[in-house]
Amino acid sequence: MLARAVAVPSRSIDSETIPVRTAFDPETERLTLVADVFPATVDDVRVAVGSRRLRVTVSRDGRSLDGYVEPPSDRVFTDDRRAFCNNGVLTVDLGTRRSRVRHPSSAASRP
Repeated sequence: MLARAVAVPSRSIDSETIPVRTAFDPETERLTLVADVFPATVDDVRVAVGSRRLRVTVSRDGRSLDGYVEPPSDRVFTDDRRAFCNNGVLTVDLGTRRSRVRHPSSAASRP
């Protein structure tokens, strides 16, 4: 059975400058980003991931293009992550899990 992927819009990556596609698969709880970074090479691409943000920086034509993607609402990124760049295509695959949000009202009611 094929999993249903849900498109997730990039938050601030300039898709006119760097074509980007993101998809979240709710069955596997994974977010995948694919970006066309050509003519940049792997040495021109930087990927940084925190629990709530994926940041991509591409050096191209003497300038740096910088953007980020956040996980779907109520989710955070896990340590299960892979990124590779091949023939000008950057692929980032990230595991997600539901966010454990502490509610201020429950913390205030503790003795």
